[in-house]
Amino acid sequence: MIFFQIFYKQQGMVGLFSDSWPTELLTRCIGIAILFLIYKLVNHNAHVRESPHTNAFDGCSSVNCIRCNGRIQDDNIKVIVDELNKENHSGLERVNRWYRGLGSKGDHKRQPTVMFFPDIISNPGIKHDQFFDDVQKLQCNSDTILAEYKKICDSMTESNGWKTNSTPQGRWNVFYLINQGFEIKMNSKQCPKTMAILQQLDNLMDDCCFGNACFSVVYPNTTISEHYGPCNIRARCHLGLVIPSGFILNVDDIQLRWREGKCLIFDDSYLHRVVHNVEDGESDHNLKRVVFMVDLWHNDLSEIEINALTKLFPASHCDL
Repeated sequence: MIFFQIFYKQQGMVGLFSDSWPTELLTRCIGIAILFLIYKLVNHNAHVRESPHTNAFDGCSSVNCIRCNGRIQDDNIKVIVDELNKENHSGLERVNRWYRGLGSKGDHKRQPTVMFFPDIISNPGIKHDQFFDDVQKLQCNSDTILAEYKKICDSMTESNGWKTNSTPQGRWNVFYLINQGFEIKMNSKQCPKTMAILQQLDNLMDDCCFGNACFSVVYPNTTISEHYGPCNIRARCHLGLVIPSGFILNVDDIQLRWREGKCLIFDDSYLHRVVHNVEDGESDHNLKRVVFMVDLWHNDLSEIEINALTKLFPASHCDL
């Protein structure tokens, strides 16, 4: 108390905190101020989650991966936006709002690593009826897709087109047919029927750097760390091919489960992870979880917006 009196007298602030102030009142004021600062600090940290690409166990080995790097290299965004507005007199309101708020990290639930498009209405799990035709095409051809997977699964090495993603535990392999909007021809030639099915999808996110299609294989007792996707303009579809017991997809603390021959669609801009725990006595403890993963344009986007976003985020080479 004496310290505060001396300090404020030296600063010429005697009138503010003088001997006439009751000691108890001054102490309470200081205490309230400290508690307010603590509250603001805690409240801020509660809304800030660790950026996914700072975790060593949630990414891939590619130096050009957009999600893992958390950025895209494009210095022409302003030019593209100006050209789009000249071509279209309406329908680009959200694109322009995104551009004016460039750098927005999302809301308290969705925190994509690269871009957050405004006012996309979504949920962790997305209903099939939003993509009815595409879901039917995938599910009706699940046997064909599974048969082509079986032809390429014997040797999951890089020389055979497979990539290995980092995980804190276990193993996770992917075989891309489309990666960041580009067709991986070395791989697609090995799965011509699956590639033909992909090209029939109405909402396939091709020619855009956020679009992928691949076989995703997770080994038993594997954990894929919680992470966010790069954007909120896509719907990620998993067609279940081989689904042993014990595998769980957790999206925004909601448990979703795959089924063989069925599609599961979710918004990967929410925090999500995959876990598998083998229990004693399980007969399929050596089986891998296999899904065919396809990125679709989000159902809350208009055709004009999809065209604009394709120009703003064109396909990007990844070092496969």
